[in-house]
Amino acid sequence: DVSLSARLRELSSPDGVLSRGALRVTSPQSGNILKLFGLDPKHSSDAEGALTIAFDGNAPRGYAIESEASAYGATASFNGTYQPTTTALPALDGAIRLSAPNAQSLLSAMGVPFAAALPGAITASAVLKPQLEVLRFQDVKIEHSGQSLTGEVALSNDYFVTADVAGVSADITHVLAASFLPWDGREPNRDTSFADRGPFGFNG
Repeated sequence: DVSLSARLRELSSPDGVLSRGALRVTSPQSGNILKLFGLDPKHSSDAEGALTIAFDGNAPRGYAIESEASAYGATASFNGTYQPTTTALPALDGAIRLSAPNAQSLLSAMGVPFAAALPGAITASAVLKPQLEVLRFQDVKIEHSGQSLTGEVALSNDYFVTADVAGVSADITHVLAASFLPWDGREPNRDTSFADRGPFGFNG
């Protein structure tokens, strides 16, 4: 189901008419919410999913955004601004957060190798900062199963990823699997081949 409410204001503004409103999408299947973000869920879920976006602004000035998405038992939010651009990456500036009482369901739906070995609650947060042709994830903090990871991640317009993180003791098998094996939702084994490229088209 999709609902949209909006109203116009400052009709005589030299920067153009401003709009304020909210978009809400709900689905009985969590996978449909992941598809809205261009993701291909690897398994279905009976859990409902939803996406809500409240916006205020226009293209020249940019938009103030408050959004929240829920799927596979996880909840993600973004609070900040969005400036329409012609670049491959969205010009988002603000705080993002993710929380899930059990990471396994979401990670498995995203196709993460060895997701079955990653149960437990997970929380994540970061500050998004657009910079030229790079989207930076600053003040990254991820907590899962009593371990904490902090640092910074950068994503360029050609989807090249660089990361500088510290503070986590990870199983090297899981790190290598996530880096080199396909994110296809199947548990890897000795016959699994390396992926042609990174998940979601990422490089680096």
